[in-house]
Amino acid sequence: RYLLWRELKVAIEKGEIDLLIHGGDQVYADPIWMNSDSSVNKSALSPSNSDDIESLAVRYRRWYVERAWTDIAVRQVLASVPNLMMWDDHDIFDGWGSNDSDTSPSSQVFFRAADAAFSDFQRAHGPAPLRGGSHLSAMTHGDTAILIPDLRSNRNWRKGVVVGERQLDAMDKWLREHVTDETRHLFVVLSIPLVHARVVGALRLLEIMPGTESIEDDLRDCWTSSRNRAECEAFCKRMFSVLRKYRH
Repeated sequence: RYLLWRELKVAIEKGEIDLLIHGGDQVYADPIWMNSDSSVNKSALSPSNSDDIESLAVRYRRWYVERAWTDIAVRQVLASVPNLMMWDDHDIFDGWGSNDSDTSPSSQVFFRAADAAFSDFQRAHGPAPLRGGSHLSAMTHGDTAILIPDLRSNRNWRKGVVVGERQLDAMDKWLREHVTDETRHLFVVLSIPLVHARVVGALRLLEIMPGTESIEDDLRDCWTSSRNRAECEAFCKRMFSVLRKYRH
């Protein structure tokens, strides 16, 4: 399970790695949601109750300390090289933002608890998030720029939102200010790839096939899903405009 972490540590010791970028699902905290029915009255949870959020945040923090990052290989890597981290669904729970129930009060409490733990254990490694109601992250070093959009904080399948207008605007502002004629490399890190299999037909099949709900969120997550296509186009247009402006 930890073989690649040990190999990473060797590469770091050889001076082959200067920066480690984590693109999401650093922890698989799904059991906090899945196994909470016996210990948490979900119907009574309220996102306006700070005690509800904090009690669950404690569980998420313990997950990092007692489960996800306990192995010595993981701890050695995290302690020996700069890390930039962005979350994805499993840092919250499976399919966050692409499930029908994610706007419910109980789901929002779990989201905010996971967000608190993520900020403590992952976001704290990198630069402060840009504005945009998300963990959108970016940095420059010499002739290299790195942009890491947050594809979870604002995701809402029903509304067709993947990143959201505020985050897109914050991206535009940062690109205008920090990507210049001197920039030779722009890395854009996405937890879900833009190029993906066509999933529209598969989603339609799910509507008539019983027992397939477990993979529906994965298909909805794709940029090529029908409701996500508008934001996919908006995101791509921004990237291509940068290419056209600074093509060397």
